[in-house]
Formats: sequence, structure tokens, C-alpha cells
Amino acid sequence: MRLQARAHFYLALSAEAMGSGGAALAALRPRQLAAYRTACLRHDELGQASLLNLLLRGHIACGEFDAARALLSKTKFPEAASAAQLVRFLFYSGRVRAVLLEYSEAFSMLQQAARKAPPGQAAFVSAVTAFMVVTQLLMGEVPERATFNGKPALSPYLALARAVREGSLPRFRAAVAAHAAAFARHGTLSLVRRLDANVIRAGLRRVAAAYSCIRFADVAVKLRLGSAEDAEFLCAKAVRDGVLDAMLDNTAGTLVSRAAANPYNSSEPQAAFHRRISFLLDVHHEAQRSMRYPAKAARPDLETAEERRKREEEEQDLLERIDKGELDDDDDD
Repeated sequence: MRLQARAHFYLALSAEAMGSGGAALAALRPRQLAAYRTACLRHDELGQASLLNLLLRGHIACGEFDAARALLSKTKFPEAASAAQLVRFLFYSGRVRAVLLEYSEAFSMLQQAARKAPPGQAAFVSAVTAFMVVTQLLMGEVPERATFNGKPALSPYLALARAVREGSLPRFRAAVAAHAAAFARHGTLSLVRRLDANVIRAGLRRVAAAYSCIRFADVAVKLRLGSAEDAEFLCAKAVRDGVLDAMLDNTAGTLVSRAAANPYNSSEPQAAFHRRISFLLDVHHEAQRSMRYPAKAARPDLETAEERRKREEEEQDLLERIDKGELDDDDDD
């Protein structure tokens, strides 16, 4: 079973190295699906984990993210699989969910993959962290500075994070143009291009916090937008989505900000506390599930399957002898 899983892995690796895009991987998919069905019938958990990861990787390489989501919804990753296969599954699942706009689930999976990655895999951890940073930015959050410390490969994403935090659209576009080749090589370019709206929202929040009343024309100048009408449209959308706590005076052509509310009067602290508790509980449950004990380690008095089978055979033989009257009163029990 281990040799079969390894053979499928090297076959997919050689097909990917041919440089023909996803065509070679797509040609292998029927064989991989047949092997995955056979592994499920044989309860080969190692083969299931390896082939499921190969199928997900093939769908991602071909850009078939809807098919990858369908595969994830119809399959279940085996619990007894190795840690390396679990980390790959979390990484591929996180990439699929990020492309399909499920940012919260994607960020959680990528965070687990980065935490569970085996030591010495710096390149893999950098790839996971790159997707995690972009997903966090798409969620409207800015990663901490410590995420980029000691990782030169993440310098393009540090420039992105700074541009999003400042809400500077020209700086963001300059960073994307300067590092487009790196983003394309990492596979994050499609996600990075979605950050335009996040940059504009961050800039609107900074403007609304600095000015209690500002004209749409001035907003367009500060955010480098095309016209005052574009600024008015973006401000209206931000107010409707709850990004800004403000009101629009269309007659005067101004954006009027409301006084900042006390966050402790809202449910935001409770939601943040709930997220932290859920994260710690998930870590605790995963640690419990990862523990493996021998069959008689916790209860030495428990009998094995072989001992239970022999005992049941002896009891059945004794009952048959009693029914036939072969036992006398003088016989021992």
C-alpha cells in the first residue's frame, strides 16, 4: 500500500514537471480517482490521504476550484493519516476556500498548516504564510510585523500589508506592479488583485477618522480616485456595508462622520473572546485526537481479540456439552 501511494505521488510529480500546465495532471485524474476508490474499499488510509492530496493539487493546478470544493464536500480526510499528509491537505483546502471567498475558513486552515508543518521545511512554511497573509488582508485585518521577521521571501507581502494599512492606492498598485512576478510564482496574484477594495476601505476609514466633515471632491483627491462621483459612490457603499459610521449629505456633497462609539458597548469584545476560546479548544481537541495508545496501555486487564475469541469458543463448547448431557454432577464447572 505504501509503495502504491509513493508510485502515484512520483507519477504526478513527473507529470507536473513536464511543464505542460495542468493537462498532464488532468490526464492522470481518472487513474487517481480509480485508485482512491480502491483505497477506500480496502480501508487504506495512507493511500486515501495521498491520493486525495494529489487530486486537490491537480484541481488547483488546472484552476478547477469548484471541482475541488465538490471533492472536499464528498470526501473525508482519514484521521490516522500522517502529519505530513494532514499539513498538505490543510494547505490545499485553505487555498481552495480562499479562492472561493471563504476567507475565515481558509485562514483557519492555513494557520493550522503553518503551525503543524514539520521542522526544517522553511520553503513550505513561507508558501503557507504567503497565502495566510493575503487571506488575512482580504478579511480586513493587517498581519503583525512579527509574521515577516526573518523571512526575506515574504518581503513583497510586507509591502502589500503596509499599503493596505495606510490605505494608499498608488502605493498598493506600485507594490503589485513591482512584485507581480513573485505573486504569480507563488500563486497568489489572483488573490492580491482583490485587495483594491480593501485598500480603498482602509483609506476611507482613515479619512473619516481624521475629518468630521469632508467633501467628496477632497476624498477623491486624497484617495487618488477618478472623480467626486466615484468617491460619493464608494462612500455610500462603505456606509451601507458598515465600514464607515457616517452619513452622506448629497445636497452639500459632503461625508459627515459620526462620533466614535465605545466598542465595549457593542458585541465586538464578546466576538473576539469567542474566537480566541474556539481556537484554544480546537488546539486542545486536536492534541487529544493525536494521542495514540496501545490497546492495553490504559487497561491492562482488558483481554485481546484472540483471548476473547478463545473464551467464547470454550463457553460455546461448554453449553453444547451441557445440552447433550455429557457433563455429570461430579464434574467441575
